[in-house]
Order: sequence, then C-alpha cells, then structure tokens
Amino acid sequence: GITANAMASAPLAEQYGVTQVLLVAQPHIANGKKHVFGVPLPGKANSQAMVEYAKSKGVKKAAIIWANTPYGQEGNKDITAFAKEAGIEIVNSEGFDTGKFDFTSQASKSAAGKPDAIFLNGGGGSADSLLLKAVVNTGFDGHIIGDLAYSTPTVPDTAGAAADKVVSLTPVNYGDPDAETKKFLDAYQAKYNEGASVLSAYAYVAVKMVAAAIEKADAYEGKALAEAIQSLNFESIIGKLEYTDEYHGGPNADAFKPVTFKGGEFAAPDQG
Repeated sequence: GITANAMASAPLAEQYGVTQVLLVAQPHIANGKKHVFGVPLPGKANSQAMVEYAKSKGVKKAAIIWANTPYGQEGNKDITAFAKEAGIEIVNSEGFDTGKFDFTSQASKSAAGKPDAIFLNGGGGSADSLLLKAVVNTGFDGHIIGDLAYSTPTVPDTAGAAADKVVSLTPVNYGDPDAETKKFLDAYQAKYNEGASVLSAYAYVAVKMVAAAIEKADAYEGKALAEAIQSLNFESIIGKLEYTDEYHGGPNADAFKPVTFKGGEFAAPDQG
C-alpha cells in the first residue's frame, strides 16, 4: 500500500513480529523497525537525480510543475532545495490538480520564464501526460525532466509525440536494459500484453528478495526472515537494497537512470 496505508499496517507488523515488505510507501515508514522493509526508491532521491541530470546538461535556470498531492508537494520542496545546492535558479513553481484536464496555464507560466529546463513531478495518472503535452505545445525547446511517473509505459498513449521530449529519471533502465531487466520486461509484456511499470518492478524485486531470504533464513518465521533480509545486500534491477538498523528504504539517487521515448517506445536519451 501507499504511505498512508503503511502508516497503519507497519506498526502492527512490528508489534506481532511479522515481516512486511512495502511496495509503494516512502522509507520513513520502515526506518528504525526490525520487521518492516521498503523496496521503493525515496522520492527525495528521485528529486536529487532529476537535478543532477539537469546540472549535467548545463541547466542554469529551471521551472517546476508539480502534482498538488503530498508526494508532489514534497517533490517541489526537494527539487527546489537540490537546485539551490546545484546553483540552478528556480524561476517559477506551479502546482496542478491531478483531476483536471487542461494545464495550459501552468505550462505557459513555466515556459514564459525562459528556463533552460522544466521539471515535472507527476501524480501517477493521465494528468501527467496531459501536462507534458501542454508544455510541449507552448513551443518550449529546453530540457523537460520528469520524475519516475514519466517512465510509465502508457505515457505515449496520452501525450503522443510529446512523450519523445521528456527525460524521466527512473530506477528501471528501460532505455538500455541489462540482461535481467530485459528478461523481466519481455516476460511481463508477454504475460500481460502491456509494459511493466516501476511499481511492477518493485513487486518483482520484492518477491525475489523474500525468496532469497527464505533460502538463507534459519527458520520460516518473522524474526529469522527479517534478519536474513537485512543481511542480503540484495542486487536487483532497481539497484542494491542495503538495509541497516536505521535505514530500511530502497536505493538512492545513483540508482536512477534517464529514459525517454522514441515513436512511443522506450529509448535511451540522446547524449546532447
């Protein structure tokens, strides 16, 4: 479940000694607990990766458009903070309602500041793609840098050719997959006749990690499984899961990879 659900379930897992693996919740829910582990990469790390990518492209001025949700609000604050550290000036910041369909106003205001890049922090729905389309329709020709929501395989379905303009920072290397990632992506496509989202990858990694812990554990019970999970330093298609007594979240900023689309299909971004 999402962070809000995990805030209710994680304390119970801890109380009763049942090992729980969180597939969506942010790491602070699991941190400091013995039996609760998170797979997702922190939203803060996603923001950091976006800014680091922008800096690598020589960006000096940027705008932010963010989903008006708790996750999006945190993304706005984190991108702003990392941009300041990187010497990137934020010239405009606009929230958007994920239940709306017209984002001309947010796109126009952001492009009007003539930034080198526009950061998009999405909400995980079709509004993200409509926003991307609105930004491209302004004629903006700088970098459009999205969070992992913009690596969703369905983005081109709604955004059309505009999908080719965004670079998403995502934990799944869709653009240039290694052998294990490609095997997973191909198998998922064959099984479900659709592309695997980042959330699908989190579930895949969680099952493989728990299976490895079961093989290693002294006993098939909560305490032994939790100790085995923490000792694994598990290598996965989203990066290495390295748990400590204090940190039970997913990999950090260096695990994110840039990806875009070409003609509706995933592709590695141009190097320019």
